[in-house]
Amino acid sequence: MPALSSEARAIALLALAAFVSASAFRICDPMLPQLAAEFGTTTGQAARAVTAFAVAYGVSRLDRTARAKAERAAFADQFVRGQTGLGASGAVDH
Repeated sequence: MPALSSEARAIALLALAAFVSASAFRICDPMLPQLAAEFGTTTGQAARAVTAFAVAYGVSRLDRTARAKAERAAFADQFVRGQTGLGASGAVDH
């Protein structure tokens, strides 16, 4: 098999990233009826809420200001703490 050029490799990686990103949002689809029932709404309205979140999230990723970068870094830090419990002892003090 011939080696891929750097452009072909970049295109393949971008295509893979787009697929993974899109499939991450599509994971909510089987949960829509349950979400709708939980929130007392229709499946269509729940689907619109998920779509609105996906669009807002995508647009927020385009923001390249220093404040947006700082907020994304802080969110990543909080996510790790929330998933691992690291730093939980400091939360007890508050």
